[in-house]
Order: sequence, then structure tokens, then C-alpha cells
Amino acid sequence: MTSLKLILFILAYIVINVKGICDRQSGPVGSIECSFNPDFDKKQWNTCLTNNYIQRQSQGREKCADQTDIYCTYACMPEVYYVRDGNVVDTCACNDSLVPPTSSLPTECLSPDGSNCDWYKNCLERKYSCQGSSTEHLFMYTTIFCNLYIKHKNVFTDRALRWINDGRKCLQVALVPFIRPFVNGTCQEIHDAAFDAFKSCNIKPYPEEGSICDMTRRDWLRAFWMMKSEYSVLTSTAAYAWLQNALDTFYECQNDPQANDFGHVYQEFKLTIDLIQTSWNNQINLNKNQFDQIAVDIAHRIAKFLMAPSERWGWYAYGIPLSIQRSISTYKQMTIALLVADLPGIINDTLIPPVNITNIEFKELIQKLKNTLVKGDLQIQNDNGIFYVSQMGHCIDMKCHATIEDIVAPPYDSKSNSNKSCFSMMSLLLVTLIFFL
Repeated sequence: MTSLKLILFILAYIVINVKGICDRQSGPVGSIECSFNPDFDKKQWNTCLTNNYIQRQSQGREKCADQTDIYCTYACMPEVYYVRDGNVVDTCACNDSLVPPTSSLPTECLSPDGSNCDWYKNCLERKYSCQGSSTEHLFMYTTIFCNLYIKHKNVFTDRALRWINDGRKCLQVALVPFIRPFVNGTCQEIHDAAFDAFKSCNIKPYPEEGSICDMTRRDWLRAFWMMKSEYSVLTSTAAYAWLQNALDTFYECQNDPQANDFGHVYQEFKLTIDLIQTSWNNQINLNKNQFDQIAVDIAHRIAKFLMAPSERWGWYAYGIPLSIQRSISTYKQMTIALLVADLPGIINDTLIPPVNITNIEFKELIQKLKNTLVKGDLQIQNDNGIFYVSQMGHCIDMKCHATIEDIVAPPYDSKSNSNKSCFSMMSLLLVTLIFFL
């Protein structure tokens, strides 16, 4: 009996070392072995993965030796660190005395093609608890972006669908190495890896079939406002950083300012804001994300003041860099871009540039915004301080390089605006009480 066990052990040993732990047709996905790769100085962990995943994750630099193979092993160093030769770091290093690590995650987590939008929740978040961090906001954005392809596939052009599909797969595959059992990353490292991959995944994702730079203005407006609509009114303003990254990336592609052809459903304004009182001592210390967060909060508070619900109207804002200066009223000022959209009009299947189209409701909302500013009623108070919108220009191009119809508010009067704020708050409370009675 003992000799039979010995013979079976020897046969198994021979099979494993001749064929490895990864069958070219059957895998299994996720199986791991410690082996030597000629281009590195010592042994490292190698994972059995699909050829499709390996090519996408390496941006085409790596692939199975035989292109008819469905599976082959992928070394730790090129997958985790994008290094193709040299020294093996401790995370990847192994020796024959170590037992290959195993993953507790489902098999579908280990070698995805990037199209499963639940991968972040079911796989990455199961291994890493990143609640309350900027990485939680990353998971929110990537899931929303991924679902664009599934939920709204019928409203985009083929060109836009190629960008969404390639971009979502690229972003997901960039984060897969963090779920390897021999990798113990941090939420910050996941955030940084996504940030590093974000621009290339949007501008030139492998296999380079779609790019955010190929988007028409109509497709972009739809994609942006559909994603923005997925954020709750209770969502932290910090969560919008990734949406802003997408907007910044799209703007980088646009070398020449483009006229706004969809003014009947979308308007952009440049707001000059007096900093009446702020919670920070020096505006120079504000980074871009903080500046943008303040802008988003101001946009949402303006919408609330105008009683323009987020389910019907889209409101968003971002900070315009290097715009903090001192006004003639002695208050320092900052400038933000305010974006306002008619959401049903944006999402409508027949969205086209206006030809004798009059959107009465949208026109009335914009006029209400202008009238409120002229009266000096756009005072916003939040945790960051007191902000007074003193001027507004109507942007005539996509990046707001030029404005027309500049509207100026009366000089800030602390006593007058204090009374207006109290009156506005009482009015809002009265409306709320009437609504619930």
C-alpha cells in the first residue's frame, strides 16, 4: 500500500512539473505556483489567468506563448509592478518551501474581462474595507461609469459606446492585481493606482478602439449628466473628485473652444464670488480637490435656494484655478464654473442642436437664477464660510474662455444679507411645513 502511494506521488509530481498548475485549455483560473522566470533574478509567484486578461492588463505587452491558449501563467512582477525583468521584490518572491497562497474570493473575481460592474463590490471591496475614504468614492465612480454601458446603451453612438466599454474594462483590470492573495495593499495604494491609470484608460485604453477624445458634445453631455444623476443629494462633495477627473480629461482633448450647441437644455456660467468669511486662513493652501468641493457645494445650495430639485435639474460646479483675487469691495474673490442642465432634455433620445426650439421651463429657471443674483440674494453659508455671488457671466464656449451678458449684484451688505438669509430660511421652513400638512 505504501509503495502504491509513493508511485502515485511521483506521478503527480511529474505531471505538475511538466504541465505546471495551469492547463492551457482548462486552467484553473487563480491557481498559483512558485517558479523561476528567466528574465528575473529569483523565483516568484505565477498565477494561472486567461490570455484575454493578461493582454488587457499588460496593455498588449504580455500574452500566452501560444495564441491558441485560453490560459497560461502570469508572473507577479509584470502584473503587479509592470516590470518585465530584473529583481523580484519581497511581495512577489517565493521559494519551494512555501505553500502557494489561495484566494477566498470567487473564481470570477480573479481574471475578469472588465465588464462585470459588480466586481468592485463583490471582489475588491470584499478584500479591502475602504469606507469613509477617497477610495470608497473611487468605487462609487467606477461602478457608475461601468453601468453606463448597461443601463443607457441605447442612447449613445457607437463611438461613445466604444469609449465607455474600453474605459470601464481598463479601469477595472488595472485594479485586479490587488486581489492576488500574495498582495496586501492599502486603500490609498488602490486609489493611487486608479489615479495613475485614469487618464490613459480614458484617452488611450487598450486595444485603443475607443477614446474620450472621440466623444461628440452630445454624447459627452449625456454621459456626464447621467453619471452626475447617480450621485445622491446626500453624497459627500469629496465623492465628485472622480467625476471632475473625467470632466478635466475630456476638456484636455478639446484644443479649440467649442460653442454650446445645446443651449436649450444646458447652460454654463462663470460666477465671481466674494469670500465674506472663510474657515481657511490662506486660500493658497487649498488644493484643487478642495476648491472643487466648495464649488459643488455652492452649486447644490443655489439649486436648493431656487427650489430646483435634483431629480429634474442638473447642477454642478468646479473651481477655476488661479482665480482667487481681491475685489474692489476689499473682499477676496474666487471664480467657479456653474453648470446647469435640463436632465430629461439631455437624456432624451432625440437630443439635437436646437432648431427653433424653445424650452420654456429651462429658460424660466435660468431667468430666476439671474433675477436672484441681481437682487443680491445669492448668499451661501456652509461649513467653509460665507460666500456672496457678486457677478455672473454667461459662457459662450465649452471651457468658458469667453462670457457675455455679465450680470452684477449689488455690493455685499452684511446687515441686509443677514435679514435676507433669515427671511429665506423662514420661507423655506414655511414651504416645507405646508408640504407636509
